Amino acid sequence: MKKILSLLVVLGMLFSSFPVISQAAVLSSYDETEAKELLSALNIIDEDMTPKVTRNIFVESLMRFIYDDASVAGKPEDFLKANNMLDEKLAVTSTITVHEAIKYAVIILGYRIKAETEGGYPSGYLKAASDLKLTEGIAVGENSVMRQSQMLRLLYNMLDAEPLEMQFSNASNVSYEVAKNETLLSMYRHIYRIEGIQTANEHTSIYNEEGVRDGYIKIDNTLYETKVSKDFLGEYVIGYVQEDKYDELSVIFLSSHKGKNNILTLDTEDIEEILSYVKSFCLELSEDLKRKNVYIKTITFKYKTNNFENHTRSRSLNYYTNDFNTIYKVAKDIINDEKFISPIRLIGITVSSIKEEKIEQLKLF
Repeated sequence: MKKILSLLVVLGMLFSSFPVISQAAVLSSYDETEAKELLSALNIIDEDMTPKVTRNIFVESLMRFIYDDASVAGKPEDFLKANNMLDEKLAVTSTITVHEAIKYAVIILGYRIKAETEGGYPSGYLKAASDLKLTEGIAVGENSVMRQSQMLRLLYNMLDAEPLEMQFSNASNVSYEVAKNETLLSMYRHIYRIEGIQTANEHTSIYNEEGVRDGYIKIDNTLYETKVSKDFLGEYVIGYVQEDKYDELSVIFLSSHKGKNNILTLDTEDIEEILSYVKSFCLELSEDLKRKNVYIKTITFKYKTNNFENHTRSRSLNYYTNDFNTIYKVAKDIINDEKFISPIRLIGITVSSIKEEKIEQLKLF
């Protein structure tokens, strides 16, 4: 059986001090399967959603941008009526077209007046949607019945969009302003995007051998409760956290950032070939440690099989080092001692138990 190997090493990112909270889309590039997983984790769609997209299903997804429990807003028909979007001639159980779905999305984001002044339905709404980048990856030339793939892409694109807020200076003076660095999720459900290095899990840390308490992880040394079973220790991650009434943040989605983790994919069954790549990465890692004047004691080999089982093997030295030969020897010994039962899909080398040496310059008088 062909083995698919990905070598992953996180370089130059182990020393960040705080996680970044932003509103850009969480996936480094669009993938429909990953987008569906993300939207499900955010409770915007059902994990087992039906292939057929009805007006009812799409509107309920829009409601979930605003409500943790969409049922509190009533039925989709009630929601449409409350937002002056209900067309009595259209049944909520019927199919919905791409243009109609885009119109609903634009209205929910607060851009109804802008769309109406720029031509109304459909051209004004399509223009507003384009400006908000809601139509990226969606063919809008023909007003066809919306497919599931188009619904997923539109909902995914909405994750980035900054809503338009109504501002009141007095009873008769109303203006509209873009809610900068906000999204529907952040405004209504207190859900925010984060990114950074996962520095600890309940078992261990990249800095020492002590993990955090059960049910928690650290991202750039910030402690989060987590509802995610996946683990990305040592990797640069992106995800979403939700703030509860006690101002505590819980991770509800987490993914490895493909653009910021160096990944090399090849087909091989040859351990020696694997080691040759590990050797080059260990050299790069050693050089990075030396540039930062940092020393480590623990080397960790992490791999994932083709059935997505994660395995982690660590060895600690009784002294600190940043020497390439030492790091590579430990990594090589771990790999040679491991009995691989299933084909390997991904492997990674990370280091921990970190010590930074301070350099003092002596002046002679």
